[in-house]
Amino acid sequence: MATFIELHAPFAVRCESDRQVARGVAGRILHGQSAPVAILIAAAHAVRARLGPDVGRVLSGGMIDDAAQVDLVRGALVAALPASLWVHLRPSLEWYGCRGAAFHNDAHYADVLFGAWCIDGPTREIVFPRVATRVTATTGDWVVFDPFEPHAVLIPGRDRYRGDDYNAGEAVSVFLAFELDLAQPLREIFSIGAVAEHAQLLASRVPIHAETGAIS
Repeated sequence: MATFIELHAPFAVRCESDRQVARGVAGRILHGQSAPVAILIAAAHAVRARLGPDVGRVLSGGMIDDAAQVDLVRGALVAALPASLWVHLRPSLEWYGCRGAAFHNDAHYADVLFGAWCIDGPTREIVFPRVATRVTATTGDWVVFDPFEPHAVLIPGRDRYRGDDYNAGEAVSVFLAFELDLAQPLREIFSIGAVAEHAQLLASRVPIHAETGAIS
């Protein structure tokens, strides 16, 4: 089951890519659950084993290039996502892991919506402070959101990222990341409108406060 969450922002922003092409930010995110099969959980354990001891950062665990695994993942995503979304699914799939993650955005993903499916890990929340929204991120949870929106992976109930809350001995949250082409139908589904005049800028060059998610 998937649920759209309406976002209510206190101020308007404009998203600007590295090519200086501007657009509005998504007014919705989509959250759902899909239990991963044993072979994906085993693969997530292998990703966890090869990640370093970093705390507070999202680390790449590598692209999925095994054809059988790609087919398995795509089949699971097609089953989980509404048809209006999965038709825009890009081919690339990547593993990520983190022991908590400080606030950041991923503005280099300019022309996509970003999906993160938690394959294995402790109970965490993905927190979007600008729009006062949080979603659960534990095994089976997935979310589709605008990568420009500041976010963090935190212990449930936390509003700030504090490095002391996490340590190198903790289990890593392992996510399978996917991308959806930002075609016009998706812009409409996720309420991505025109750029507002005098809106605050979100871009790769604009710092995000690591503890609070405030936009500089």
